[in-house]
Amino acid sequence: MILAEAKAIGDKAEVVLGNKPITGMTCPASLVRYVIRTHERVIVDDASRPNLFSDDDYLRGRQAKSILCLPLIKQGRLTGLLYLENTLTSHAFTPDRIAVLELLAAQAAISLENTRLYTDLQEREAKIRGLVDANIIGIFVADPEGRVFEANNAFLRIVGYDREDLVSGRLHRTGLTSPEWRERDERALAELSSTGSIQPFEKEYLRKDGTPVPVLIGVAQLKEGGEERVGFVLDLTERKRSEVALRESEGALRRREKELRDLLETIPAMTVRVLPDGTDVFIGKRFVEYSGLSADKARRSGWKATAHPDDVDEHVSMWRSSLVSGEPIEIETRFRSADGEYRWFLARAAPLRDDQGNILNWYEVLMDIEDRKRAEMALRSSEEALKPIWLKRSN
Repeated sequence: MILAEAKAIGDKAEVVLGNKPITGMTCPASLVRYVIRTHERVIVDDASRPNLFSDDDYLRGRQAKSILCLPLIKQGRLTGLLYLENTLTSHAFTPDRIAVLELLAAQAAISLENTRLYTDLQEREAKIRGLVDANIIGIFVADPEGRVFEANNAFLRIVGYDREDLVSGRLHRTGLTSPEWRERDERALAELSSTGSIQPFEKEYLRKDGTPVPVLIGVAQLKEGGEERVGFVLDLTERKRSEVALRESEGALRRREKELRDLLETIPAMTVRVLPDGTDVFIGKRFVEYSGLSADKARRSGWKATAHPDDVDEHVSMWRSSLVSGEPIEIETRFRSADGEYRWFLARAAPLRDDQGNILNWYEVLMDIEDRKRAEMALRSSEEALKPIWLKRSN
């Protein structure tokens, strides 16, 4: 890129700053790229005569006489180029003039590099300042004794102090840390001394009003062997509240589930608990007693081990459909007892949901309806026996 151009006419010089790409219209691109590639200066005493770059589009269309292109190099690194051309006379760049220009080029290379480093430093400082001022995370700077002498608003908000407290020197590591955390702090300081940083760890700060606040903190030295330490602090209050609420919710669900299981064991029915993926995980003791299976085998095989072969497919199909839809199940089916006889049961299954409506478990209750089914079959048999009589009377 061409960053600046200067034209000298008589005793006046015009300088134009810009940021233009190198093209055949702006400079002799082949010559410039040669200097970039070789880091060697190029002198063309008389550009009107045949030379290495005579075919360059720029030189063919321009009345240049003398040309000089100097690389600006600092510590072996190319920082820029100085391209000069004279349209009035050939052999303009004599050894004396070149010596002066090379001295100026060396100084220019140093200045350009320093400018670039300063610009980079300013950009980094701006990014750091942007992070500090954004108040997304608490940031403080402290001395080795633990006195906090710089902090952003986010940190002050976390610990409950104001900027006047900061300026007056009232923020100190010992005042911010309760006694039970000081041993952990000492281990962290030893880590800082040996490695130059403290890996993030959880602790509690004491706010100005004496209340604790859970935080995640990490610390690093601003420079190796330096006296200043920068700390990054994240308030964990909301996360801790969420964890407590989650534990309480899980505890309440476990209590509800235990109450439900205990209740199911008290009613004259057999129960099965099923996970949302369809696996049997709990078989009620009444089912174990009825089936004659061991508790372990009943748990592993579930009700399917004792279900009537003619009923299994329909029962399984309904289960699969309900596991997807979340709709309750009700079906009449048969199960084999320990003496090998099958009895009729009404199987009803419904999901247990959490406060958000997510299914935690399914519970199936099997109620004995053998007597009712026998009565229904006896009634149907009686109706079948009476049909001929009704038909005869009607005729």
